[in-house]
Amino acid sequence: MSLTSVPHLTEVQFVAEQAFLEQFRAGTYTVQEPLVILNPYTICPLTAVVLFRTEKPCAPTVRVVGKYPGTDLTHTFAEATEHLLPVYGLYADYLNMVEIRLSTGEQSSVRIQTAPYRFHEASHTLLSRAEEGYLDNELIFMMGQLNSRVVAYDRMGDVRWYTTEPFAFSVERLQNGNLLAGSSRVMSNPYMTTGVMELTMCGKIVREYRIPGGYHHDQCELPDGDLVILTQVLDSATKEDVCVRVDRKTGTVKQVWDLKDILPQDVGRTGHASDYDWFHNNSVCYDPRTNCLILSGRHQSAIISIGLDDGKLRWILGTPERWPQEMVDRYFFTPVGDLDSFEWPSEQHSAIVTDDGGIMCFDNGDFRSKDSARFLKHRDSYSRGVKYRIDTDKMEIEQVWQYGKERGPEFYSGYIGNVECYGEDHYLIQSGGIAYLNGEVSEILGSRVGRGPMKDYATLAAITVIVKDGRVVYESLVPANVYRSIKLHPYNEDESLLLGKGELLGSLGSSAQAALPQAFPNFEDAQLLPEELALHVGDEEDRYDLNVRLYEGDDVRFLLRKDDGIECFLLKTKVPPLSMKELPPEREDGRKCFWRYIHKEGLRGGQLYLYVNNVLYDTMLTL
Repeated sequence: MSLTSVPHLTEVQFVAEQAFLEQFRAGTYTVQEPLVILNPYTICPLTAVVLFRTEKPCAPTVRVVGKYPGTDLTHTFAEATEHLLPVYGLYADYLNMVEIRLSTGEQSSVRIQTAPYRFHEASHTLLSRAEEGYLDNELIFMMGQLNSRVVAYDRMGDVRWYTTEPFAFSVERLQNGNLLAGSSRVMSNPYMTTGVMELTMCGKIVREYRIPGGYHHDQCELPDGDLVILTQVLDSATKEDVCVRVDRKTGTVKQVWDLKDILPQDVGRTGHASDYDWFHNNSVCYDPRTNCLILSGRHQSAIISIGLDDGKLRWILGTPERWPQEMVDRYFFTPVGDLDSFEWPSEQHSAIVTDDGGIMCFDNGDFRSKDSARFLKHRDSYSRGVKYRIDTDKMEIEQVWQYGKERGPEFYSGYIGNVECYGEDHYLIQSGGIAYLNGEVSEILGSRVGRGPMKDYATLAAITVIVKDGRVVYESLVPANVYRSIKLHPYNEDESLLLGKGELLGSLGSSAQAALPQAFPNFEDAQLLPEELALHVGDEEDRYDLNVRLYEGDDVRFLLRKDDGIECFLLKTKVPPLSMKELPPEREDGRKCFWRYIHKEGLRGGQLYLYVNNVLYDTMLTL
């Protein structure tokens, strides 16, 4: 058994930052002989900081020299005499050439050697092609499925940026130029994390926003800077059906929308729906025209609009199949236009509002019906990006664009995928969950065949396509499932190195306690914890991470005993179908690793005991 202190990433990064700043202040560094710090914030190995001083204010331009035409990455910084220049877009396992040109005319160059890339299934693209001149000075960022890292590729398919931390789900650029991503800290199964993190392209965590119910799938920024984050009520009878508004400065939850108060849970269900996962909200975006939130319910094949202020349902975009007639009459659209090509989305992802007020989504195409007798097999279905024009006065809808249907099963993603709009007739479509089993289109989702006993027989892929003015200007194929892809310039307009320690905002809340078993043994009869249980406790800033090896189905509780009482926490020992947390291999005796997070908020603490199948063990640890 062991107890280990686990510092938060903000603490680790602050120590690293103070070290290179102290080195810079102690030396005399010029543009000809600058200080170069590779991976300054420990989690982005293909970034660096170049530090030097000049006698007069000047504006430096940094150029990372690409291997091929159109793959240079450049940025011009503001005038200064003390220059701390972030460098993005280095190649892995390569002696990179970085050129620096001052507005005074002075020039220099530095060589930066990087380590090999080995942190993601898709270490290279199988295919990457772009029209000449397209994607110059930009990268395609891909967010891995579940516990993978974020990776960015250039137009030739070379990795130019990645994280060693497994940030969850969606990544987007904020108004201030920073990135917003799902936290890298796991909270509960199968894929909830503690909240979201604001970080720079250097990988520095500026803020972590912690949410009591955890985070899943998506988040968005409101015009005033507040964040809307998808969450749920932990240990409740339903999942993934709550979203919250979080104060940007304090992390306080200001507003809660519980979809169970907005929609019925027993209508409009698709093939993957259940009582527990009745809606499965997988995206959120803000519509400034109507001051509404647009949400995507995969398990009702429904995109809905709710008022930001009042939370009231405005409309539902989806097939009226299996919805009550009174709701169909009030909230659903009537198709118009070319009805021969019109189709409703089926178990869609990534619903967004375009600048012209249209609604786009990635239509996964699961089942293509809500009638089980008419369900399509994956091999017979297709996925597509689709755009609709809606008229909320007449409650009419017209399908105005689509891409992917013509590619059939090769573009089929039974789960995940996204669309982006970069202007009129300029769209990104990513089919992220392509899966084959024994060479055939898999009828089982890639999240399941890509791990476990089927892994050796499975092939996973993700295809990202950008269509502009009706033609494909970019396409890539990577050998992994990818949650989302976006196109970004690595630098924001006012790029600078943001100094200081990152903040932890918000709260994880208190962990739910359980009752003691009826036949509870006496503490005086407690046994010493056997080595085969391999208990390990990680002491984090705001919680304890308890790991122990047990048999599946064991009755297990963690107990904290003090003179004035006992705190009891249940440990579930059922192996989840998916998990953000890497499971150590099963031991020869059949034991598996299970874990439980106990939040420190409201915790009184005490001596730690472990209860397993009516046997009480004294861990000899005090929390």
